[in-house]
Amino acid sequence: MKKILFTIFSPITFLLLSLLFIKGKLYAFDDIKNDKSTFLSRSDTLKSPYIISGKLLDHEVKKKSKAKYYNFIIIAYKVTRDKNNQIAQLKIQLKKHKRFIQENGEFELELYGNSEYYITCLKEGYSSIPVFMPKRNVAKGQHISIEIPIEKSENVIVKGNVLTEASGSAINEAQITILELETGIKRVISTENDGAFAFSINKKQPYLIHAYKKGYFYNPVDTVASFSPGEWSLNKDIKLQEIVVGQAIRVKGFYFNINDTTLTDTQKEVLDNLLNIIKDNPGIHFELSCHSDSRGNDEYNMVLTQKRAEEAVRYLIEQGKIERERLAAVGYGEFFLINDCKNGIKCSSKKHEENRRMELKVMKIVE
Repeated sequence: MKKILFTIFSPITFLLLSLLFIKGKLYAFDDIKNDKSTFLSRSDTLKSPYIISGKLLDHEVKKKSKAKYYNFIIIAYKVTRDKNNQIAQLKIQLKKHKRFIQENGEFELELYGNSEYYITCLKEGYSSIPVFMPKRNVAKGQHISIEIPIEKSENVIVKGNVLTEASGSAINEAQITILELETGIKRVISTENDGAFAFSINKKQPYLIHAYKKGYFYNPVDTVASFSPGEWSLNKDIKLQEIVVGQAIRVKGFYFNINDTTLTDTQKEVLDNLLNIIKDNPGIHFELSCHSDSRGNDEYNMVLTQKRAEEAVRYLIEQGKIERERLAAVGYGEFFLINDCKNGIKCSSKKHEENRRMELKVMKIVE
């Protein structure tokens, strides 16, 4: 299967570069952040919904275009700020606020006065400049007019859902981090209740994206997208595995030879992949366990598997600079066989091999 590296260009990049173009005027980001003209103290009006009435504007000619606006989608990104008043997250409002723009480029959507938003639109082959909507004192149902500048570009739309790996059900409030590899610019959006996300990307710029939700394993997506000249969209679902304390997961592709504790190059490659999971989830303490088949002395098998587990943990700690307290090495011998090949039962070598395994178990989650 061909690997793909996402190349992402989004209107929000302008936000992170601290410049926005709004209705023909260039604003520094600080000017927008400190604009207090719409801020009043009455909490009832701040919580009131208001209506945005807007129209797309041809950015190149600075006028309303006569082109038909089929399949443009309007999206509001709700802003969350950190303690330093910097933008920490942009929550994509796909389910409630998504609207297909009319043929003439006009649209309407409902927002709330007690939140900040960036309004933008998406369509394959186009980019738009986001419009900032600050908190504002509004009467219920009040209309506010805006224009969104658009222009043709080499953009592709990436859309999909964040889903659970086990059942494929949607994960709401999942965070998607998008890192521009050439500049180091990073932005974070979060999904709606249906787990949906969408953003525009530039074919020529490399990006790394990953999805995260508390209670699930961190999942970096490091793939490259190469697009043909006529390809303008990509559907990509991201699946996360739920963290279950006490649940053991078999380490695939890891087998010990009989009576052997030495790590082979193949086994080290498997451990290197395991190391990514451990490093990417720093708040989790793991147990790494080894199991033997039923052949040989029970006590000997217990000692053998303990040595194997300790050797694997030693390698992980040395290679990944992992804190020792986060990894426990345990050998269980033949105590937890996964088939009927116990003492006195004749089995094939393949069946015995099933019992010679390594498992990773989540022991606790540290906040």
